[in-house]
Amino acid sequence: MRELPAGSGRRCYVIGDGDGPASRLADEMEAAQLGLARHLLDRAERAAGDPEPVDVDLLALVARLSRALGDALRMAEGD
Repeated sequence: MRELPAGSGRRCYVIGDGDGPASRLADEMEAAQLGLARHLLDRAERAAGDPEPVDVDLLALVARLSRALGDALRMAEGD
């Protein structure tokens, strides 16, 4: 089971590992989420090395990292 994008905070899933349009959409969504995770990880690593980080920027980064991690866990767990 794989998660697809859905509006209004609802969840939508495709079942199976086929090669149909829904599976391709799930592939695209997963690739986008992984790309965002890579980007956020790079930002986090740079922020960790900053001798004078800005608290507001760090809080925003933590919020985005939390959302990205939640998305990744939902994808991995199929929950």
